[in-house]
Amino acid sequence: MKLSRPVSWFLLAFGVWSWVIWFTFVKNLWKDASGLATASANGPT
Repeated sequence: MKLSRPVSWFLLAFGVWSWVIWFTFVKNLWKDASGLATASANGPT
């Protein structure tokens, strides 16, 4: 399968964007444990 250059750039940019979004999401979860059902949270959510 051969992709055109614009499609390749789009897929590469989408992949990088996905990594940025997931990294930010995990970082925010790590900082704020209130949404997690852990012992440090104030009870079940």
